[in-house]
Amino acid sequence: MFTKLFWFSCIVAAALATTPRIGLRLPRWNPAGSNPSRIVGGNDASPGEFPHQVSLQWGLPPILPLSHMCGGSIISESWILTAAHCPKGVPFGNLYVVAGKYLIGSREATEQKSVVKKSYIHPKYPGNVAPYDIALLKLSTPFKFNEKVQPIALPKADVYPEGDVTLSGWGSTSTSQFPVMPDKLQKAVLPVVDLESCEKAIQTMEPGNSPLHETNVCTGPLTGGVSACSGDSGGPLIKISKQGKPEVIGIVSWGFIPCGSEGAPSVYTRTSAHIDWIKSVIGES
Repeated sequence: MFTKLFWFSCIVAAALATTPRIGLRLPRWNPAGSNPSRIVGGNDASPGEFPHQVSLQWGLPPILPLSHMCGGSIISESWILTAAHCPKGVPFGNLYVVAGKYLIGSREATEQKSVVKKSYIHPKYPGNVAPYDIALLKLSTPFKFNEKVQPIALPKADVYPEGDVTLSGWGSTSTSQFPVMPDKLQKAVLPVVDLESCEKAIQTMEPGNSPLHETNVCTGPLTGGVSACSGDSGGPLIKISKQGKPEVIGIVSWGFIPCGSEGAPSVYTRTSAHIDWIKSVIGES
């Protein structure tokens, strides 16, 4: 049985849910058949390989230590691009953004931390598994750029990506119902799946009303074995432009569990569909 859910890791949201939520941070236990050293079908990234990658963290220090819940992308010193369901899932307290990370469970000399001053959620996002799953986070303290902390470029408006793309994040490496969270940042190269094929795959997995929208982008492979998973939500899907620079062409939004199942696409918010909104929020804030 497959379940269509956010790839979202938030302790409180998971604990309050009436049905099992992918992303509940359990003890680091290895279910049979899982590989704790890899994202689902991916590999360890190199330190500093994705300097735009950030970890969104929530907690109630000192009572509850900060814990990774989502990913995100640096697009300027003071702005982070992520999925709307990430800040929307924080019930109270502050959301923090940590840049310059590689080992998610350790304090590193390269890391920079800033509290989110304000979250801007797309006005058309209704919540849950839905289109327009995109948000901008304004930082209270700007990041200082260096070798390990860098912004990533936005794509041109309304361009639909093709070919191979790269996903990075600290999402679960497990192909079972139980998440296994890695310590090292992971990466995976994935093929883009056109929307028609993605919709057909979704209907095969779960017939009925589909939340897939023209503002989404999907990845395979539909043969299974490689995908985003719990904890990758909000993180970057990137592609190298013709000019040789990486661009954040997608934001991890939702998919099916178990992760990496045969026939199951991964679904992202397509960044190029929201360039005008991004520019308007940053310009007016």
